[in-house]
Amino acid sequence: MYRAHAPAPGHGTSPISPRSGQVPAGPVRRMMAPTETGAMYRVLPALAIAGCLAVLATGCSAGPGHPRPHHSRPPVSYYLSLGDSLAQGVQPNASGTSVRTRQGYADQLSAALRSRQPGLRLVKLGCPGETTATMINGGICSYTGGSQLAAAVRFLRAH
Repeated sequence: MYRAHAPAPGHGTSPISPRSGQVPAGPVRRMMAPTETGAMYRVLPALAIAGCLAVLATGCSAGPGHPRPHHSRPPVSYYLSLGDSLAQGVQPNASGTSVRTRQGYADQLSAALRSRQPGLRLVKLGCPGETTATMINGGICSYTGGSQLAAAVRFLRAH
């Protein structure tokens, strides 16, 4: 959720509006994520882990470097998405309730990467509410094999 913050005196005002070419009537307001919750600091470790595992899974699952015939399928590689609700694609619906979607960060990133790697497959193991500490210490969601971390290790070993 974003909210508008008034800029500090002397900051965030523009002498000329890019649209009209005129001086704005009042201070320019800008959109900023609230920082008092520390949400970004909780998310960064999970995103770093997810990014590293995506690179690892892609690098480990790529086939040999031989050129393939035009009619064959592209080699399969994996983007393994770990972490919290961002990794799972949880978004608020119209009534404000958090629901799993196919339009989250991992979905969008894998779609962008798929243009260069047509064989890329997204595997979402995220758990809404998970933190780095809970992931390391057993997790809060149930997976085959135990925790999110155990499921990720199992997946990487199998692929």
